[in-house]
Amino acid sequence: MPQHFSGKPSRALLQGEFLSGLLEYLPESSGRSYPNKPRVFARKHPLAVILTADCDLDLDFKWRRGQPLTIDKELGHVLLADVNDEAFFYAKWGATPDTRNRLAAMAKQQEERYHRLPSSPPTLGTYAEAKLFVDFKSTFSLPTGEVYYQVRRRFAQRMEHLIPPHVHYLTQRGFFFIGRIGVEI
Repeated sequence: MPQHFSGKPSRALLQGEFLSGLLEYLPESSGRSYPNKPRVFARKHPLAVILTADCDLDLDFKWRRGQPLTIDKELGHVLLADVNDEAFFYAKWGATPDTRNRLAAMAKQQEERYHRLPSSPPTLGTYAEAKLFVDFKSTFSLPTGEVYYQVRRRFAQRMEHLIPPHVHYLTQRGFFFIGRIGVEI
């Protein structure tokens, strides 16, 4: 298998790093207004990838460790995107010829909303050797301290991370999609 992933990540979070089991806490809302005592529910992200730039993550990590910096480098949130395998899309869209055609187009990087990741390594657990896709419409952010907390408390696990140039392909496509100019169709 070609080397697209690197094993054990460093202590600072990394752009292109995979995290499993992250919990995102969201308020329940009817869409109109929040009740007096809003309820909160947890959304679990089975597998996500970090899109935030390495330079910001590294400076934030140094800031959290108390290293002297010339200016405050606290990073408020980490931008992440959900990662799903083909089975997820078959369950979502059904096992139809249209689904197979769409997945084939996604695998060839012909749908700008999705990014096909390189062959996944055996160390990605249940996702080992699966065809994985990043969905750029399924992005979310978590407070940086919360990500470190969930990892430290083992609610979430750090996995592998993409190496250059694959991390660059991922972020370039992601920010191209996020920054696109919307037009009415």
